Amino acid sequence: MYYGRLAAWASFHGDFELALRARRRLGTTSWGTWAPLDAGVRKLPGFKDIVREAGLVDYWREFGWGYYCRPIGNDDFECE
Repeated sequence: MYYGRLAAWASFHGDFELALRARRRLGTTSWGTWAPLDAGVRKLPGFKDIVREAGLVDYWREFGWGYYCRPIGNDDFECE
């Protein structure tokens, strides 16, 4: 299955929940996860689960936050 294409199509048409499900299959290593088209996906609560499961939050807390996500206090973060 072409989950990357499905995620891009869903984001383009505003179905961010479908895009999130496709992104979950792809993981955070997919370049599209961080593309401007997926900004709506990154704002969903489920996106936080993906980056936590990938270990990105722990990495960011130790080495610095990326361009699209930032900490909110000690226990939370937000992405745009």
